[in-house]
Amino acid sequence: MSNPLWAFIISAFVLLTTVSQVSRAAVTSPQPEVSLGRPGSAFAGNTVCVSAVLTNSGEPGYGPYYRLITDELLTVHSVTALGESIDIEPMGIFSEDNSQLLTDSRSTTDVTGSIGQTLALASLPVGSVVAGGPALNASICLTIDSAAPMGEPLHFNVQPVYEYGDSATGTTTQSSVPLSRAR
Repeated sequence: MSNPLWAFIISAFVLLTTVSQVSRAAVTSPQPEVSLGRPGSAFAGNTVCVSAVLTNSGEPGYGPYYRLITDELLTVHSVTALGESIDIEPMGIFSEDNSQLLTDSRSTTDVTGSIGQTLALASLPVGSVVAGGPALNASICLTIDSAAPMGEPLHFNVQPVYEYGDSATGTTTQSSVPLSRAR
């Protein structure tokens, strides 16, 4: 005869083991984070540079890149990291025609933005970023349109993403590419 108490204990153990494994996977998945330096002030028509420091918590993340979302009066002029100039890949302008959605060509996910903002991608010149490893410093320089009104803030957003998630081959065990937690 089977004892119902044992069945309950075994079921509870299986449930707790499963929850523990799911929680561990969620905690250790790669989590890119970016810290942005304060750009200071600049006049219309000038260029201003912002430091962006990428770190990771959890498992290694592969194929790091930035999604750069800028107001229409800002243009990403250049991105450098580790002494190298990085190509900027324009994705388009958010508009009513595209329902304020653009597709990130690397992760094939939709990105939302405000009407008039632009989306560009910049791949960082490293294969992976590990927890506890050195921070990856980049400089992002933006040109302010000469028509920018004085005293009004312009918005700039940096989202760190891993193109290959938690796998160097792109055969990721994650259901989606992790996004940023900006600090």
